[in-house]
Amino acid sequence: MPVAQRATQLLLQSSQTPTWGYLQEPRTPLHYVDARIKQLWLVTLLALSARAPVPFKVLAGGVVVGASVACLPRRLWKAQLSQLSWICALLFLSFALASEVSPVLTDRGLPPSVDGLPAASEVAGEAYRYVLVKLGPFAATQRSVRLATSSVALTLVSLQGASLVLVTSTAEELGAGVRSLLRPLGALG
Repeated sequence: MPVAQRATQLLLQSSQTPTWGYLQEPRTPLHYVDARIKQLWLVTLLALSARAPVPFKVLAGGVVVGASVACLPRRLWKAQLSQLSWICALLFLSFALASEVSPVLTDRGLPPSVDGLPAASEVAGEAYRYVLVKLGPFAATQRSVRLATSSVALTLVSLQGASLVLVTSTAEELGAGVRSLLRPLGALG
């Protein structure tokens, strides 16, 4: 089967994974947590992850995956995380390789030695490699790998975190939680 057809089929099958329905049985420890706490946890995790360094984003993704594995039945988290892992892998590859396309022209600037500056490798004391992998016109650089890692971690936290909250809370609980959390804004009109 061609790669494009497999990718399309994977995306179409991802909607068949039960991610948005409330799971009544088995009752997990997360079912007993108040919906407002789960909503605040998710919003806080997303807000902190948006501006945090890359290691924190990876840690947040690990926390969400760990909570999913610990709180959801095996059949559910396995289906959710397998679909999400394919999407995240595709996202990682596209950001890592396509965000830094090698320039066609060469750099016409003067070498650092002409200006009397030491080379970057001399300053660092060891060889510094900005370009990690080069595949034809595509290059994976340290910057593009950081961008790809951040994008994958935020995607994982947002999609799987929302699924975790939705699977363990009823729509009524979520609605009451939002109403309760937004009540202070009523004073502002």
